[in-house]
Amino acid sequence: MMAQKEIRLEARLRNNILYHAIFDNWRSVNAFCEDKGFHPTAVGKLLNLKVSPLRKKTGNYRVICQRLAECFKMLPEDLFPLYIYNLEKQETVKEIAMAELGWRELRQIPFFADPVELIMEKGRAGAIEKALARFDRRTSEMIKMHFGLGGKDERTLGEVGKEFAVSVGRTGQIIEKGIRKMRHPANKKILEEYY
Repeated sequence: MMAQKEIRLEARLRNNILYHAIFDNWRSVNAFCEDKGFHPTAVGKLLNLKVSPLRKKTGNYRVICQRLAECFKMLPEDLFPLYIYNLEKQETVKEIAMAELGWRELRQIPFFADPVELIMEKGRAGAIEKALARFDRRTSEMIKMHFGLGGKDERTLGEVGKEFAVSVGRTGQIIEKGIRKMRHPANKKILEEYY
């Protein structure tokens, strides 16, 4: 039996214009649909490029597309660019082991894109220093070194691990645990004025 890999990466095509129109103002498609009276499945199919925004027989925009465009005060052709609905629909799925994925690449995965990550990227040093002051010195220093905070150069897990005489895997665990702590509500209160 083949060993299972820890991470599943999936890439999908979506209508990013519709995505931002919804998620910039609502927490979910369901919340948007409940608020504005749309059917979530129909909106989801348009969002995920599962159906064309045009009717097959007439070539006109579907009624739901016209209503969505009105809702967002846009033209249907701006909200539903036809060229993206004509792209070849493909989903890319790859299963990989943690050992195959470097921490630097893992940082690029969208599920890390939360307020804490955005603050780190924007360099809100004061808020981050305040939040990191609640951690033990080793965790705090590892996070600073790895993400290049406090005037430090960004370093790989291997470089950070060497500095503290720990393995690459253990260094990644410590940093990941630190990031989880930064997402804790107590730390988010410290950071919330910056996002």
